[in-house]
Amino acid sequence: MLRRACSYEMIEGLGEDSIVIHQGEALALNVCSEGILLLMDQVPQVQQLIEIHTANSKKSHILTLFEVCWTRQIQSGMHDCQCLVGCRLSFGPSPYFLFQKKSVEHLVAQPLS
Repeated sequence: MLRRACSYEMIEGLGEDSIVIHQGEALALNVCSEGILLLMDQVPQVQQLIEIHTANSKKSHILTLFEVCWTRQIQSGMHDCQCLVGCRLSFGPSPYFLFQKKSVEHLVAQPLS
């Protein structure tokens, strides 16, 4: 299991009319080429757009948008609720790219053989 911290912005709308409706921290639990499983403190709506930020994406100014496919609230303590959020990649590089330990700049700068 991956378990990497990331930050996010929930976005309403697209283009010039888009607005950020919530910012926070999440935990990426699983990543595949088409999507990501997040553990969040907020419950987004299905089809909500979420912009994910990692150290690599911030350093290289990479935009990565995910669409929420499903949510499931879980009890993490007596009063604390968290949410598992399954997301599909909507725009940007593969989620694997975001969570690699090497910096994105290093990977992009390597010459092709």
